[in-house]
Amino acid sequence: MNRKYTNRRYLDALEKKVLVFDGAMGTSLQVQNLTAEHFGGEQYNGCNDYLVISYPQAVEKVHRSFLEVGVDVLETDTFRSNRITMKEYGLQDRVIEINQTAASLARRLADEYATRNTQQPTFNLQPSTFNPGLSLVPSAPPANFPPPTTPNSPTSASMNSPTHSASRLSV
Repeated sequence: MNRKYTNRRYLDALEKKVLVFDGAMGTSLQVQNLTAEHFGGEQYNGCNDYLVISYPQAVEKVHRSFLEVGVDVLETDTFRSNRITMKEYGLQDRVIEINQTAASLARRLADEYATRNTQQPTFNLQPSTFNPGLSLVPSAPPANFPPPTTPNSPTSASMNSPTHSASRLSV
């Protein structure tokens, strides 16, 4: 099959070299010691995706740190930015705005750095792939997998707390 692409820059770059992606957005945001005020108030505390609206400087700082070390691909700060997971914060109706804002921020920085270094192709991708139902339940737990918790156990409560959302991503 012969496919026709309107923009082959990414595919062409991938044919020439291994592209280096950024990483650890959540961890990089956590080390900034952001407060509930940075997140837009207590009700949004821990919602990293919303930082592109409430405190974009934090996200920009992370993107720039990756670009400074030479990554080729920036991923947007939208790992959980879908209606299902954003409902946890009452932001399900702002998903499009959050995704567009995150994409615009990453694109602006990618373009800025690509202009400085024309030998380094810089792209941005928007993952938003987190699916709580699929990501939290392994198909077959490994032998050392911890036993399930009850709804009232401290582990279960902390995993469902909006301020501990990032811990769910590592499960």
